[in-house]
Amino acid sequence: MRLRVVFLSLPMALALPLSGLCANLDQTQPSQSKPAPAPVSMSLTDQRAMQHSSLEWANVSEHLPDPKTASPDTLKMAGDILAARKFLQDSLDYYGYALNRGGDPSELYNRMGVVWMKLGRNVQARGDFLRAVHAQKRNDHAWNNLGVTEFQNKNYQQAISDYTRAAHIDRESATYRANLALAYFSLQDMENARKQFAAAMRLDPNFMNPDDGYGASVHIFSVDNYSGICFQLARMYASQDQLPEMRTWLAKASAAGFNVKAGMETDAVLSAYMKDPEVKQILMDEDAMRKTKMTSAKVPPLVGSTN
Repeated sequence: MRLRVVFLSLPMALALPLSGLCANLDQTQPSQSKPAPAPVSMSLTDQRAMQHSSLEWANVSEHLPDPKTASPDTLKMAGDILAARKFLQDSLDYYGYALNRGGDPSELYNRMGVVWMKLGRNVQARGDFLRAVHAQKRNDHAWNNLGVTEFQNKNYQQAISDYTRAAHIDRESATYRANLALAYFSLQDMENARKQFAAAMRLDPNFMNPDDGYGASVHIFSVDNYSGICFQLARMYASQDQLPEMRTWLAKASAAGFNVKAGMETDAVLSAYMKDPEVKQILMDEDAMRKTKMTSAKVPPLVGSTN
């Protein structure tokens, strides 16, 4: 399994109150009234048309503020709530309305970029993040998110530059340190990767845990070599004599497909723990799983049966 952890960031929680629209957020809708999941091949125009045919859109749309008279903050809140309700293209409209009414361009372009990434449009997202940092050079969220777009394009050196800008602005963010670690990891620069993972861990021991909502950080788990990252985290904990955490990440690395035994045998730090009883159990389970897979691969498929 190959995964990569990518962290997008937003400056504040998106589920903000907005009169009747916010009240609708707490109502439980029948399953048939929710926006239907659109096929991957469907155009954005068709996706929007499908969403607008739902009962949920009918309930939400009647509470939306007037783009011509509402304040920028009210329009931004509407965009936030639409994004939380998965009406992503409509949220872009309302962020645009807020921009036209004099809203903060850096904040709004950053929000628009995050939505474009959720729509799978990396080019548009990168453009909006660039506009955000040009409007406000100390917008750490936008620098981080710009780095995410470079990372997804495999421009790892540029991603490191962007993440570093974000980390220098907000030195307390585990997200930015974790992203730096992942970029270094992708360049096989293990020394710097481990340093940044360690910094992220000091700032937030739970930085690898996914976030289910539109909070201050949106964690997207969809990146290369998750098993290798788990192994490196186990090594980092071993170097700090934090054995329970080491065992946890070795188990995760093994479950994700990493050859933990081979990795530990050649690692100066982890090899010392191969006789640890719990580590030995992880290695035994890994060996048993590998043998089971090999046996399963040798069994010919059944083409029929007899009574």
